[in-house]
Amino acid sequence: MSDGSLVQTGGFNDGEQVVRVFNKSCNKCDWKEIEYGLVQRRWYATNNILPDGRQIVIGGRRQYNCEFYPKRVSSEKAYSLPFLVQTYDPDSENNLYPFVFLNTDGNLFIFANNHAILYNYSRNQVLKTFPEIPGGEPRNYPSTGSAVLLPLLIIQGKVAVVEILMCT
Repeated sequence: MSDGSLVQTGGFNDGEQVVRVFNKSCNKCDWKEIEYGLVQRRWYATNNILPDGRQIVIGGRRQYNCEFYPKRVSSEKAYSLPFLVQTYDPDSENNLYPFVFLNTDGNLFIFANNHAILYNYSRNQVLKTFPEIPGGEPRNYPSTGSAVLLPLLIIQGKVAVVEILMCT
């Protein structure tokens, strides 16, 4: 978080709706567990910090939605994200741990399986759907552990470099 605290969300069984926070400024502290800090059960979800200091929590096993932490109001709900249904592969669940990047325009670039979108999380609206990666092979879970979005180099109106670096 912006104050240096570490936040971990979700998990298996009893931990699937738990938010855990470790405050770095506290001496002899332990993780603070917030039961039901999440509206939905989350296991294999992605968190991304937002400009307002909150985190968006996207997807997870059999979750086709997103939600925010901390909540603005206790009654805040999860928001449907049909993109996660579209990228779901029942044989291998290739849309877990979607890659999420805050774009320079304030929207989110979300990549799962072999598809990507530009998503306005404030309006819960897909602004752009990018072409599918050819070959049908997934590029995120279970294939990799992390990703880096590299800058584009545009020369005379043509993209010279467009890459996502995959690290396992």
